[in-house]
Amino acid sequence: MTLIVNLKVVMLKKITKRTFLLLVALTLSLVMKASYLRNVPQKLVQPNGEIVNCFATGDEFYHWLHDEEGYTIVQSPQNGYFYYAILVNDELIPSQHVVGKISPSKVGLKPRINISSKKMNSIRTNFLNLEKLYNAKNKVVFNGSQKVNTNGTINNLVVYIRFAGESEYSTNQSTYTVKFNSSTEGTLSLHNYYNEVSYGSLNITSTFFPTNDGSTIVSYQDSHDRNYFLKYNASTNPTGYLDEDGRLLREHTLLKSAVDYVASQVSPSLDIDNDSDGKVDNVCFIVQGSAAGWSELLWPHRWSLYSQTATINGKRVYDYNFQLQNSLDVSVLCHEMFHSLGAPDLYHYEEGNPDPVGVWDLMNSDNAQHMTQYMKYKYGKWISSIPEITTSGDYSLNPVFTKDNSCYKIKSPYSGSEYFVIEYRKKEKLDAVLPNEGLLVYRINNDAAGQGNRNGPPDELYVYRPNGSLTSEGSLSEAPFSANLNKTAINDKTNPDAFLSTGGVGGLNISNISAIGSTISFHVDMVTPLTTDVAVTKIITPQSGSYLGSNEKVKVTVSNLGSSDITSGIKVNYSLNEGSIVSEDFIGTLANGATSTFEFSTPLDLSISGDFTLKVYTTLTGDLNTANDTTISVISSNPPLEYLASLVTTNVGTYTEIASGTLITADQVKDGFSLPVTFPDGFVFNYCSKEFSKFILSTNGFIKLGDENPSSRALYFTAPQTADGGIFNSTNSADNYIIAPF
Repeated sequence: MTLIVNLKVVMLKKITKRTFLLLVALTLSLVMKASYLRNVPQKLVQPNGEIVNCFATGDEFYHWLHDEEGYTIVQSPQNGYFYYAILVNDELIPSQHVVGKISPSKVGLKPRINISSKKMNSIRTNFLNLEKLYNAKNKVVFNGSQKVNTNGTINNLVVYIRFAGESEYSTNQSTYTVKFNSSTEGTLSLHNYYNEVSYGSLNITSTFFPTNDGSTIVSYQDSHDRNYFLKYNASTNPTGYLDEDGRLLREHTLLKSAVDYVASQVSPSLDIDNDSDGKVDNVCFIVQGSAAGWSELLWPHRWSLYSQTATINGKRVYDYNFQLQNSLDVSVLCHEMFHSLGAPDLYHYEEGNPDPVGVWDLMNSDNAQHMTQYMKYKYGKWISSIPEITTSGDYSLNPVFTKDNSCYKIKSPYSGSEYFVIEYRKKEKLDAVLPNEGLLVYRINNDAAGQGNRNGPPDELYVYRPNGSLTSEGSLSEAPFSANLNKTAINDKTNPDAFLSTGGVGGLNISNISAIGSTISFHVDMVTPLTTDVAVTKIITPQSGSYLGSNEKVKVTVSNLGSSDITSGIKVNYSLNEGSIVSEDFIGTLANGATSTFEFSTPLDLSISGDFTLKVYTTLTGDLNTANDTTISVISSNPPLEYLASLVTTNVGTYTEIASGTLITADQVKDGFSLPVTFPDGFVFNYCSKEFSKFILSTNGFIKLGDENPSSRALYFTAPQTADGGIFNSTNSADNYIIAPF
């Protein structure tokens, strides 16, 4: 998923010559959610034969069509034409504009419109309940979820399928053999992935059916054509399925037929039920062609064959993975296989709340990185236990690709159901794709154990990251701690702090986190709450900035760090530069372990340029630990730069050229980028809490802040793009801090 922030900036000439014109789109690339496909190419055919090239985006529960600029597309149920969509009463319906006939931006259409996240979640819930509804309707007794032994060997069955009227696969079998079975070091395959994350405990070997000679694929061909498995349209697809019941019948009948076709070819000596539960451990169906953006059926997904009885050597085929040939990705295979092993999703099915995990686990973001050690322990069973730290002291950890001494847990003194897990993520092996490395700290909530994060919050697993809170996403890519990153501590006063699912204090205190090395070390101080202990743990506002004025609100977090409720007597105080003290009463009860936001009625004057030391603290008679009462923040108030896009037309020509001459010397436009260029007159560009004095210019129009070259992914476009269409997704850390002119 990509977040796009467009900011048109003009730095106007005032007294000095430190001025230049930038017209930029600030682009933050966030990694796509698990089992989520983005920009899958689609070739649509209008009823008059015209071709529409567009894209599909979404997951197995909900996906949609859109053009390259993000304008949503729907098909008319009346005439079968594809139209640009409008949103009416939380429904996407056709506008009057046929795709390809107009420029949507010029007729007032809005890009990236979609149904609400609440409705998307309802669609997901309905899909997940189909099996229960089927069982109730047909009086079938549910015999429990399929279980697979996560240690030993899983013989995965891969079955090729094509539809009536389609020719045989042209892809060589070796392509899929590598993706599923390669044991070559450094090659990403389903086999290699699980060999590494399970520390050699799980061997997944795939066998392909119908059997072939090792080069030419042979597939089961169904009696129905592809349109039969697409949605019904009275004009263009009268043979399509009408509803979920129709989809269920057609999909399950197709897969039963495919299983029946290959069943006799599976050797009885091949163990396809490693836990002896009577069910085949896993079957992956590969269907020829591409995912269809307007069809729930022809989209990668995982489901159960509960409405049909299909057997192989006496074992019932039940759980299966459904993949499309042209969108088959090893990372998705790994994600879906962990589902087959019992692991839940760690991303939220309903959007609107902060991403709980981000890139730090396969089940939230499938980049074929390691899952967290907790997930390996809880669902993979590849770690027998997570050792608990119960005494203060110095500790060290190996990276997660080493089984021994790779994680610890620390219980929260303020909760009986939540605890913290710490592990070392190092950018090596499968974790080479991560944006950062260091000590990863996350929270486990036993009240949500086994549920994952799909219905969260509360979440089973939440990763701490700078500026993260119950309502703020923060910077997930910067989650790790290390001396290299100048982040060496986490406690109830740091950013981030180790807050609980309720927002209350966590009571974690880790310090002296070392630099990156073969191991990482740190110090733990165990927290034992005193009876009465209150403190200011965070200054929320004001923060350093260029627009501070004479009426700045002072807002802080007050925390009860003790074991007893405090009903009265708390005073909250502040002073600026050790000047006069402002003291106000905290009204109400503060429960033990709870936090509360307190806003002073007396504001601050920060309109003068300079640095100010703001000291905020609590006072309470009987407070048993006054040493932790205070939080101090240094606030910088700087005169604002003028970012006045409205004055662009009246200031044309009043800017300083950044550089002159030919910056890009590459022979091929598609491959070119400049040497690092220094901003003029010592100017420093502030972006995402970082300062940049240099930039690199690419021939495709992207500007990379800093002096590190972007990856080849950033050279995908060969000409300047609009802000809507020119944004790319990249998980390569070299592509952080890219801005795009438009």
